[in-house]
Amino acid sequence: MKKFIPLIIVALCTQLMAMIMWGEYVWLSRLSFGGAVGSKLENIQPLLWFVFILEIILLAYCFRKNNE
Repeated sequence: MKKFIPLIIVALCTQLMAMIMWGEYVWLSRLSFGGAVGSKLENIQPLLWFVFILEIILLAYCFRKNNE
């Protein structure tokens, strides 16, 4: 399981970058129509943050379970 750590780190970083890019896209599209409010990170849907955190928790649980 330890040999997959670099792959998991790359996958999580890529997902985080995609979420940030999505927030920028939503913010810029709202800006073009005159309704941009708040920062770019505030425009990311809470469900995406929840799924991202849940994935990290599940990975930590799997690593802990395999180390025992």
